[in-house]
Amino acid sequence: MKIQVGICDDNEYDLTLMESEVHRALRDVCKDYDIRLFKSGNVLMHDIESILTYDLLLLDIDMPGVDGIQIAETIMKRQHQVNVIFVTNRDDLVFEAIHYSPFRFIRKEHLHKELPEAITAAIAKISEETLLYRFGSGTDDFKIPICDVMYLESQKHYIAIHTKQGDITIIRGKISDYEDKLCNIGFIRIHVGYLVNIRFVYSITSQKIVLDNKEELPISRTKVDMVKQAHASFVRRFVRGIY
Repeated sequence: MKIQVGICDDNEYDLTLMESEVHRALRDVCKDYDIRLFKSGNVLMHDIESILTYDLLLLDIDMPGVDGIQIAETIMKRQHQVNVIFVTNRDDLVFEAIHYSPFRFIRKEHLHKELPEAITAAIAKISEETLLYRFGSGTDDFKIPICDVMYLESQKHYIAIHTKQGDITIIRGKISDYEDKLCNIGFIRIHVGYLVNIRFVYSITSQKIVLDNKEELPISRTKVDMVKQAHASFVRRFVRGIY
């Protein structure tokens, strides 16, 4: 598995330091990788299409011109696979940046200590999400990457599999046939008729959940607390270095 990494910072010293630290961290967990440097947010935005296919992007939040928040917002609105790691000295910007679902926050003064763990966790996450899951049975079965499946919807004796690309595949079966196994890899039952990939949950209320694509799904009142706890636990796995 080849890992593509982008690093963006307007400070040349910090950019070089991050490159060195990424090399150090990746050597222990990945043999095949590429690193590309961007000297400003403006430069990166000119090539945003290619960035959407990267695996990791280390991004300074506070930059002149196009800053890290604007880049993260652009990425979030698009189909992408990149995991954003904010690297910053500005603790006051962390809570604004959290709305863009970063993989990690790392403070620059803790880069040497915190980056190896973040890289190791990112590689594990990428490996998990590129896992192909087998749906269906017999001659009609097929595989879909876990990172593409947004949710499963019950339709009587059938299941509609909704993907982030907007595709819907219908298979015969019951959600309960998949619940146990999928719940072990990041899915949660929010309603009798829905099994959702927690990775795509944007917000939760007492009556519905909103996905990253702004689609709304009903949530059972008895499951609200459990879903909130599961979502918070998922977020905590990746947001560190804030306090």
